[in-house]
Amino acid sequence: MGFDATTAAKYDQWYRNPKGQYADAQEKELFLRLVQPRKGQSLLDIGCGTGHNLEFFMELGLDVTGLTVPKPCSKQQYISSGPESSYI
Repeated sequence: MGFDATTAAKYDQWYRNPKGQYADAQEKELFLRLVQPRKGQSLLDIGCGTGHNLEFFMELGLDVTGLTVPKPCSKQQYISSGPESSYI
């Protein structure tokens, strides 16, 4: 199964249902506990897909770069993520 626009939409939709929201909260809590990020640090999200986590990382004050294939899946997220992020 490829990661195309249809798959990307389903992925983002899953994060809006209760199970997805719970998983998202758990993932973010684990990231914070294990990584203990500090504002201004750089983060490279390899395989960022739709860019779901990029906004969270930017809210933490991280300098974020998202790397994924194919580009069309993440373009909208990148456009809305702001000047502190990069999209490759």
